[in-house]
Amino acid sequence: MIAGSYRTLFCMPLDRKRFAGHNGSEWIEQRRFAMKTLKDIGIGRIAWESSVESEVEDFVQLLEQQGGKPYDVHDPLSTSVSNNITSIILGKPLLRGDPRRAIVDGGIEGAIMSFSSSSLASLFPFLMQFLAKLGLSSHADTFKKVSDFHNFIKSEMERRKKIPSDEWNEEIFIDGYLKEIEKIKGKGMKTWFNENNLTGSSQALLIGGSDTSRTFLCWIFLAMAAYPEVQKNVQKEIDAILGKDGKLPWSERAKLPYTYATLLETNRWRSITPLGVLHCASEDTKIGQYDIPKGSSVLPNIYSLHNDPKYWKVPDSFRPERFLDKNGCLIPTRLDSYAPFSLGKIVLNFSFIYETYVGRIKSVR
Repeated sequence: MIAGSYRTLFCMPLDRKRFAGHNGSEWIEQRRFAMKTLKDIGIGRIAWESSVESEVEDFVQLLEQQGGKPYDVHDPLSTSVSNNITSIILGKPLLRGDPRRAIVDGGIEGAIMSFSSSSLASLFPFLMQFLAKLGLSSHADTFKKVSDFHNFIKSEMERRKKIPSDEWNEEIFIDGYLKEIEKIKGKGMKTWFNENNLTGSSQALLIGGSDTSRTFLCWIFLAMAAYPEVQKNVQKEIDAILGKDGKLPWSERAKLPYTYATLLETNRWRSITPLGVLHCASEDTKIGQYDIPKGSSVLPNIYSLHNDPKYWKVPDSFRPERFLDKNGCLIPTRLDSYAPFSLGKIVLNFSFIYETYVGRIKSVR
């Protein structure tokens, strides 16, 4: 039934190029390639785990430098998390102080602002773009950030294109996509692999992989402060299994069941995308007593799902034990009642980032 992203939600159009506003076969093709490539070039591999751990170590050092004083982690955490994704998309991290880092951070911030369901940019994208270009609306600065971000990704693509195709590195998302374009060129296949979609997919992955992870980490930090008993249990488990400076591969996450359950509960307790993303129906269908005509916009209410007493006892309370059996082992999550990032394996992939940050920050008292 669900065909793809609603066309205007992800979009403050730039010369008719959109971030991820496709439907039907085009969306399916692009999403399938993105998920396959992420799995192949980084997610779950030791090399990418090392990259994430390096970012976490830098972030931990930054926290230690504050000497226990109150500190707003929003900006440094945004950069730290975003670098985990840029290392896959661009093949390199963008360090603090690098002017390109400011372009990416500004673009992500601007895109998130324009994505807001209450934003006029999401309701009247072409009108708001026109006014922004003329400097006649408050969206002018946002539009410039998004435009600079778009142009930066495009320039990175052009830079990679100048490299001989036999030297493209499929460990880099842009290179792998360019190779796919070359592979199908001249074969007469119906496809949507093109440079516009490469730019859009790169932007979408950078935005989705940065803002959601950063937002979740901010919520987990708040949860640890608001529920000190949970924090003590997490700390106790991590100290017992890892010690002060130990590390745990993502593949062995089951060794920290309470810590992992705390991450799962945080995603339920404070849904990062409470209303999900607008999609549209690819065909006429029926849900319960309701007829859903083809082309209708569909908005999943994830917040309602995560707070439904039919599935969760006392849903307002924060209880990691929901995800553990009587022996303290993890209980498999049910997709009919738990969907923090909608559906798909990418949920577990981002959970790796969360657990790595939480596990390493344990040493900052």
